[in-house]
Amino acid sequence: MKRTQSNFYSMCLALMHFYTKYQEQIDSNVALKRMFDEFFSVFEQMKEAIQVQNGYTSEAAKMKQKEEDEMIEATVRLACKGYVYATENQLPGLEEKLSIAAWKLKQMSDVQLHTTCLSVFDALSSIEKTAIIDYGIGDNDLAQLKKEINDFYLLISQPRANIITRSQATSKIEEQIKQLKSLFNNRLDKMIESLASSEKILKNEYAAARVVIGKSSKKEGEVEQAVAEA
Repeated sequence: MKRTQSNFYSMCLALMHFYTKYQEQIDSNVALKRMFDEFFSVFEQMKEAIQVQNGYTSEAAKMKQKEEDEMIEATVRLACKGYVYATENQLPGLEEKLSIAAWKLKQMSDVQLHTTCLSVFDALSSIEKTAIIDYGIGDNDLAQLKKEINDFYLLISQPRANIITRSQATSKIEEQIKQLKSLFNNRLDKMIESLASSEKILKNEYAAARVVIGKSSKKEGEVEQAVAEA
């Protein structure tokens, strides 16, 4: 994880400890309980994405990553050979179709990745076979690429529940952090602020849990000040 993500994760753990300590009081407030339930739900998704980012993937996710890596490797390898052919024969349109990089492919969604690799296969298949054999692209090479593409398509087309790969995990984490920040800043903080002055200790401990280590935003400062003045 990035340092900012790690700090935010620590803050979420502190909030979980806060909830455990004040669960009875929180659960007695219907709106407050609902917001904490929402927090737990998103935070669980975030923890799963972190596990994937760290390499602890499910068997289904590992299989998907394997098929993806094999398809990308085969696609880039043949695309590079085809690109050289296009360059030497001054075919700018073909050059453009075959100008791809592995790092860029890995950032694509499943559907976009499949479509891109298939377009590379189609572009290579449209070239006269005798013209590209000297560049190391034969029938067997194209057949193997098509197999890799088909294998990947079969896997992603099967129903599956929230399978993400390491290449997708970072963006998932950022998305979940964004969701949680919105929940905290726009709703949960306000609900805590609205509690009676008799709940001052609870409010102070919530403010302490909400401090992101190494970063104190204006919003978090406002929460702490409001609680301290309660």
